Amino acid sequence: MASRTTNLGLSLLGTSSADRATLFEDWRQDINGEGENSNMRIIDRAYKTLADRISSLSDNTITSAQIDALFT
Repeated sequence: MASRTTNLGLSLLGTSSADRATLFEDWRQDINGEGENSNMRIIDRAYKTLADRISSLSDNTITSAQIDALFT
């Protein structure tokens, strides 16, 4: 693979002679294979990180009663 994306490090297939010589099976494994560094695994890990952060934020939600208490 020629390069990787900036944020998630996803595999990109460029137009270099080395990339053009990449076998289909190697490309497929990089994109959606079962290896830990395939694009799908990387996306899945990033999603989990975001979902966990969102979940932890919801634990800190201010209730209506707490808001009311600020003004009484």
